[in-house]
Amino acid sequence: MGKPWFRKWPEALPKKLDYGTKTLPEIVLENCEKFRDEYAVIYYGRGITFQELGSSIQSLAGWLQEKGLGKGDRVAIYSDNTPHFIISYLAILASGGVCVCLNPMFKEDELEYHLNDSGAETIIILESKYNTLQNVRNKTSIKNVIIGFFDDYIPEQPTLPVPKSIEKAKSLNHNDESFMNIINLNKKYFPVKFNFHEDIALLQYTSGTSGFPKGSMITHRNLLVNVKGAKHWWGYEKRDAHLAVLPFFHVTGMLHSMLQPVFSGGVMVLLTRFDVETVVKAIDRYQINHWSSIATMNIALVNFHDVKQYNLTSLRLVRSGGARIPVNIYKEFKSLTGVDLLESYGLSETISQVTSNPPNYPKLGSVGMPVFDVDVKIVHENNPNKELPLGEKGEIIVKGPQVMKGYWNNELETKESFSKGFFLTGDLGYMDDDGFLYISGRKKEIIKASGYSVFPAEVENYLYKHPGIAECCVFGIPDPYRGEQIMAAIVPKDEYQGKLEEGKIVEWARENMSAYKYPRIVELRESLPKNASGKILRRNLVKEYNEKT
Repeated sequence: MGKPWFRKWPEALPKKLDYGTKTLPEIVLENCEKFRDEYAVIYYGRGITFQELGSSIQSLAGWLQEKGLGKGDRVAIYSDNTPHFIISYLAILASGGVCVCLNPMFKEDELEYHLNDSGAETIIILESKYNTLQNVRNKTSIKNVIIGFFDDYIPEQPTLPVPKSIEKAKSLNHNDESFMNIINLNKKYFPVKFNFHEDIALLQYTSGTSGFPKGSMITHRNLLVNVKGAKHWWGYEKRDAHLAVLPFFHVTGMLHSMLQPVFSGGVMVLLTRFDVETVVKAIDRYQINHWSSIATMNIALVNFHDVKQYNLTSLRLVRSGGARIPVNIYKEFKSLTGVDLLESYGLSETISQVTSNPPNYPKLGSVGMPVFDVDVKIVHENNPNKELPLGEKGEIIVKGPQVMKGYWNNELETKESFSKGFFLTGDLGYMDDDGFLYISGRKKEIIKASGYSVFPAEVENYLYKHPGIAECCVFGIPDPYRGEQIMAAIVPKDEYQGKLEEGKIVEWARENMSAYKYPRIVELRESLPKNASGKILRRNLVKEYNEKT
């Protein structure tokens, strides 16, 4: 099939990039000297210069090394978007550690699993997560806890509305360390020599078909390739203003909202949580040029009642992911801002984008063409060796320097996920004559809710911990705002017949699962459809729901 995307390849861009051998923390620390007096981060009005950022990274890195952190040791971050996260992430990498970014919505069981699977002995947390950690701490290998406080970086007179619902820690262990105390120690850090191609920088967890999340091993090269590639593809320039509101634990927010500004010498306007009014105020006040977003955010912005009171014309580029953009939202967004919403495609295993719409030639409905040094093929969904012609639907497989090394401590899953050097994404789609990719579905049983990937088996594992549930089946149903909504069909145990309530189960699930993961809709049933061997037929439930609605 060749590489048809070169027919429409942006004329100003090379087809290949030289990535060098410097790691991301090396380049960022160089920028901290180069732009030392410029702002790297603005957090609700609190400016952090590149010089302050660099000294904070080095002090925390030095402290970690002093505590005995060795190259390859895992350190977890369990925090919302705050300056603590940015400093911690880069300090962990600089010190030789491997970063494990945990979803701040994790409840106790989820936190315990990820800490034990990664083997992290040090964790850096925001105070709002401290109580959850304390409840599972003795079940993990955690030895060192560093606590950041929400007020550490909040100015006395914020320039934007500050989130009000940040939970305070009930009580602190006197042996735990204050983040700011460590920063103020000005510890000396010793640069580490890395094997650029082999050493792991990041364990990025992704949902698993078995119900147990898997850690994608992202090398220093994987990370640098994607950050540098995005800089050239999107044309980011020094001193550009970037709005950072996507969660940093997720690859899209991590790469395009957090790392890109400090890599390219821009300024990051950081928000802890998404609030549409705060977003439009930030774009207007700080003359934002770049914003990486998801479809639900764009829908909220277009529908915001006061949106026309704000000047959004400083925007030059807005990326969107998570779900397909409705045509009416695309048009209204362009009318408000003057820019196209540019869709991309990537995975945890590829540390974000492998295809993107070029800014000068976007196609609505497409997730774009393969970016620098990436090869994409469409193959028969049951035979990865059989490549399909343009326009024909099949499984999307990808190959490139941003594809992970493999799954952490999981050789079998790693082996099954690759074919002749290509990663099998499990996503279905087709490619048009210009090499633009279109997503048409998923081979895996996966639900896409508000940009998050949710495997039904993982939700079912948690539901089975409820004492009254005999059988359950989780599936996705269409939702105009979230893309898909999570629904659970449940059969109560005999002794709970007539005692379970659908609303109570939703409430229980909300308390025991992350906010994006728990089922919003529950249906109690006498039985679930099964085949001759007793396997629950998920597709029959989906069909049944669609026929009802």
